Amino acid sequence: MTLQIPDDKRTIARLERKIEALEFRISEMLSECQAPPIPGLTRIQFQLVQALARRAPMALPYDALAASVNDKAHLLVDAKQNLTVHFCRIRKHLKPFGVEVETVRAIGYRMPVESKAKWQALVDQANGRAAA
Repeated sequence: MTLQIPDDKRTIARLERKIEALEFRISEMLSECQAPPIPGLTRIQFQLVQALARRAPMALPYDALAASVNDKAHLLVDAKQNLTVHFCRIRKHLKPFGVEVETVRAIGYRMPVESKAKWQALVDQANGRAAA
């Protein structure tokens, strides 16, 4: 059996999108393996913060955040409201550690660079690595 390489641009673009989606999913799965560094932070909340930290300081849209924790996020009618509740709780857990999450109106959420460094130090400490 030989591997045929597609030559039309539409097929190549479709395959590149699939590869990008798979790479994103792999990074999400790797983040699931890590222990939440803050007691009381749920797995979903941890994944949301990890998604923001990976893209800091850029804003992450609501749909991308929902997709980062749920493969069927497009089926959720109130995904934005669910995220609002999660981030309200996330902020309460992160505040004592100086980690901030900002709301970007009509877009989604973002994590400042300073907060990313603090978050990463917490994650490294929880996983037994020296903080960078």
